[in-house]
Amino acid sequence: MGGVEGTGYNREHSWPQAWFGGGIPPMESDLFQLYPTDNFVNNQRGSFPYGEVDSPTWTSLNGSKLGPCSYPGYSGTAFEPIDGYKGDFARSYFYMTTRYYLEDGAWPGSDMTDGADLLPWAVDMLLEWHVEDPVSGAAQEVRPHWAVTAEGLGADARGSEDEILGAGGRHLYARRNGCGWKYSKHQL
Repeated sequence: MGGVEGTGYNREHSWPQAWFGGGIPPMESDLFQLYPTDNFVNNQRGSFPYGEVDSPTWTSLNGSKLGPCSYPGYSGTAFEPIDGYKGDFARSYFYMTTRYYLEDGAWPGSDMTDGADLLPWAVDMLLEWHVEDPVSGAAQEVRPHWAVTAEGLGADARGSEDEILGAGGRHLYARRNGCGWKYSKHQL
């Protein structure tokens, strides 16, 4: 099963395993980047980065596209998920780049990343996706309340999504313990 679209499913590493060196714990089973997907569609995506595709070479039954990336900064092959998942994937990527910051020395990276560090074009696109597809429904009630501090993950910020990702998208990550905005790997 799974050789034809719509006949099987698997778990997708939204941040492909090849980008962090394969089946390495804890990244391999990190629930914040795993999604149930159509097996055939996931195989079409492979390890291609997410991007925006205007001229697809392949389109899934639900509208996901594979083809040359049209987003400024990258023109190689990219996979564009449907709009309803773009914000979810964006937030997963911001999580991964934050969670594994300084633990990525052996990561091979990709056309979208340098280790766990998102490339500038990817940051810009993912921030747009976050804004265009905000957290919705039940996910708002159960989303983790975290922030990056000098000590790493774990501060319970209890802030809004905009506070965590930065006011107006100016900074990727926030520290909300009275010290103001603390961390941005990219000066936006």
